[in-house]
Amino acid sequence: MDIELEKLYETEDAEKKRKNKLQQKIVIISLLLFGLIVTIGVATPLIILLNKSDADVTKPALLQGEIDSTTESPFDPNQFDEYQSLNLNSTVLLEWPELSQPIHETSPIKAHVLETFNSFSAAATYVNLSYSRITYLEASSLNEFKDLNILDLSHNHISSINPITFNQLKKLQSLSLTNNSLTFIYPATFKSLTSLFKLDLSENRLTRLDSPALFEGLEHLDTLDLSSNKIEFISPNIQAKFSFMNFGRQNESAVFSKLTHLRVLSLNSNHLTRVKPSVFKGLSSLKELHLSANRISMINSTGFYGLDELTSLHLDNNQLSMISMDALNSLGKLELLSLSYNNLVKISPKTFTGLRNLRHLLLDGNKIVSINRNAFKNLTNLESLSLESNQLTFINISLFSNLAKLEELNLDFNQLEYLPKSTFKGLSSLIDLYLSFNKLSSINQTTFNELSHLKRLDLNNNQISFIHPLAFRSLNASLEKLDLSFNLLKNLNRKIFIKLKNLDSLLIHNNQLTALESFMFSDLKKLELLDLQQNQIESIHQNAFDGLNALRWLFLSSNRLTTLEPKVFSNLINLERLDLDDNNLIQIEPSTFNGLTRLGELNLFRNNMTAYHPATFNELQTTLINL
Repeated sequence: MDIELEKLYETEDAEKKRKNKLQQKIVIISLLLFGLIVTIGVATPLIILLNKSDADVTKPALLQGEIDSTTESPFDPNQFDEYQSLNLNSTVLLEWPELSQPIHETSPIKAHVLETFNSFSAAATYVNLSYSRITYLEASSLNEFKDLNILDLSHNHISSINPITFNQLKKLQSLSLTNNSLTFIYPATFKSLTSLFKLDLSENRLTRLDSPALFEGLEHLDTLDLSSNKIEFISPNIQAKFSFMNFGRQNESAVFSKLTHLRVLSLNSNHLTRVKPSVFKGLSSLKELHLSANRISMINSTGFYGLDELTSLHLDNNQLSMISMDALNSLGKLELLSLSYNNLVKISPKTFTGLRNLRHLLLDGNKIVSINRNAFKNLTNLESLSLESNQLTFINISLFSNLAKLEELNLDFNQLEYLPKSTFKGLSSLIDLYLSFNKLSSINQTTFNELSHLKRLDLNNNQISFIHPLAFRSLNASLEKLDLSFNLLKNLNRKIFIKLKNLDSLLIHNNQLTALESFMFSDLKKLELLDLQQNQIESIHQNAFDGLNALRWLFLSSNRLTTLEPKVFSNLINLERLDLDDNNLIQIEPSTFNGLTRLGELNLFRNNMTAYHPATFNELQTTLINL
């Protein structure tokens, strides 16, 4: 053993000697970490970050974006560009078979190993021990890593941590313990981590957060992830009542009360059943609170008390059937509120009263049957509203009248049967409107009169059989995409599409149209996509496609066409694809495809053609033709 070590140190080349010494240190530290500090079954990759002076190797991809935050913060992962890394794995250990054996107390090499380990670990700033089958962290396990900035202990089997394990890590900024087996954390375990910025405790087995000292010392913590545990209880702020038993006793602080700089808190996927009074008190800097996928059925009126800076609140996938009128009113700076996939049935007039800065409201996937006409009255800054997948059969007149900044409204998958005249009154900024999968049977003349900036209108999968000729007249300068597919339309008045000069996509497939009249689309100068497949079209008039000079894709498959008028497509000078498959075509005139010089694909299969005139495809020299 000593001979092998001497060979490494006695090289003639100085540079080679330095590198060999470094390799020896690497092996020794990995041995200690695998053999002395933790119980490990299989050797796995270990990454240690050193100062540039200690190693001259390139930074691996693992370091790229290791710590990432969507919000601005003083912690910049790019600061670690000043360091380099070394990747140790089982291959390196196999090069040193004599060092891969366990070190015994009486081993003469132990003193040298410890000496080398101590000098090496003092320079380490990033240590990755993930996937190492670690089960327990001893009190002195990490004492030598005094300059450590990032420590990754994720994906191990750690079930407990000695409360003084991290006492020497004063410079640690990121600690990951995700995907372990922690069921309990001793109070003050993190007390010495005064520089810690990010703490990840997700995917463990924690059930309670009941000690005010649990996060003591973490005054600079910015991000705390407790998601995917089994947490069912969080200690709230308790006011001590006067009695002889508690004489002189101070109020018991909430578990998060010391985290005054915390900005992101995730409690997703736990077992919480309610938001208790003042449970988040003390989180005066919190911006994002994630409570999705719990079992919350009740929010106390003071549950979010003290979250004055909160901008994002996620309560989706819970069991809320109602929300207290005062539960959200203290969140004056809230910009995003997700209440999707709960059991809400009604929205009362004062539910969102205090949310004057709210920009995004998600209410999809509930059981809402009615919404008070004043429910959104104070949401004057709202930009998007989703009510998808509820049970709405009607919408109160002027429900949206104060939402002048709303740009997206989703009412898909409801049971709406009729849209009154003033349904969308006040939505002067609306850009996207989704009304698919409802039970609408008609569109009247004034339904969309207020929507002068609408660009996308989705009406697919309804029961629409009638559209007033002037129904889209107020949208003539803005509408770009119109979806009328999967309805019961049998005919279309050509006035329906008059002056829709910016429309680029028109979907009318899966209806019951029988014919296309002349000049039906003549005002659609910018139309690029026209989908008419899966109808019952038997005839196309000679000038049906006049004016469609920008059209690139025309789908007419699965109809009942038997013949085509000569030069019926001649005006489609920019057409790139034409689908006529699955019809009953028995004859095509030689001039039918004249003028289609840019056609790239023509589909004619599944028809009744037995022969084609020799001149039929003369102008389609570069076209892929499927017969």
